[in-house]
Amino acid sequence: MLTLSNNDLQLMNVLESKTGAMAKDVITTADSVIFVVEKGQAGKVIGKKGATINGLSHLLNKKIEVFENSDTIDSFLASFFSPAIIKDLKKNSNDGKTNITIQMDPATKGLAIGRHGDRIKKARMIAKRLFQIDEIKVI
Repeated sequence: MLTLSNNDLQLMNVLESKTGAMAKDVITTADSVIFVVEKGQAGKVIGKKGATINGLSHLLNKKIEVFENSDTIDSFLASFFSPAIIKDLKKNSNDGKTNITIQMDPATKGLAIGRHGDRIKKARMIAKRLFQIDEIKVI
């Protein structure tokens, strides 16, 4: 079960009022706001030529990132890491913890990890909140 602060709820309301998209979750970092929206609604947040997302970024004075939710962790991670290519995804549970190991195409592994590991860190945060995944490892 997600726990959202008043600030999170306000951000979700701003997103809905400005774009019409329904946010499932929001994560605020020092320099960005990450929205997870219902499947098929990322286009509403981005807008034509990025106008809507740029307006939100200006309004909130932070970089805005948007990802679409999925029914399964497998499809969520495939979408999240795109255009990086997942060759194999393995889930295992030990001692009540669920871990995922992702084997990436070596040519696109850097895209999945991101500069300074930023992208994989975001994937871990979202996966923990929405899918109760304790760890994601990219190999």
